[in-house]
Amino acid sequence: MKKEILVIVPSRSAGVGREKNVERFIQHWMYFTEGYSDICISLDDDDEHYYDRYKNVIYTINPNERFVPKLNRAALQFKDTYRCIAFFGDDHVIQSQWESLMLKYFNENNNIGICYGNDLLQGERLPTAVCMTSNIIGSLGYMVPNNLLHMYADNFWIDLGKATNCIKYFPDIIWEHRHPDNGKAARDTQYQYAAAVVNQDKVEYQKYLNNGQFINDISIINSLKNK
Repeated sequence: MKKEILVIVPSRSAGVGREKNVERFIQHWMYFTEGYSDICISLDDDDEHYYDRYKNVIYTINPNERFVPKLNRAALQFKDTYRCIAFFGDDHVIQSQWESLMLKYFNENNNIGICYGNDLLQGERLPTAVCMTSNIIGSLGYMVPNNLLHMYADNFWIDLGKATNCIKYFPDIIWEHRHPDNGKAARDTQYQYAAAVVNQDKVEYQKYLNNGQFINDISIINSLKNK
């Protein structure tokens, strides 16, 4: 079976045990995959020694960088190999089959779109994990605007999807987000590291929305839809 989706999971242990999250993620992905996806664990070269290697799992090793550039690097590397790129945090836990339902939506939507499941935290409000067609990434040149470091990726995905009418929420697909905000994880140093840039990313995301780049991205995706 041809693999159509690449699932990218960026992770950094920093000695706080995130490698255990990745092991849990891989186990749940293996249990619920329908055979349409491969998985890529994206690691840092100064941190990758914490992680065991699993058979049939792709690993990328690059210099330490923040979440958004790390995700963009991997998404751009594989966008021409896979029809779709998905992102999950290492603190997500897949609990439903999902691949065929999202591929069906993309098939019915002229092979372009953004999909997400229910993370039991934000629900429909925000796609804290996401699957999108690779042509969006290729056309924009990124999966998340490059001026961001960590936060507001999910805001971007839902804002772009709604503005171009190419996003779908699947409430019965459970992608549980085991996060400190719902009491399902400790607020370790990696969560603190991410939160340190929330104000900066808020400003940068507003710049993205207001400086014409968002309008341009909408136009690019609408043109793609009409091809």
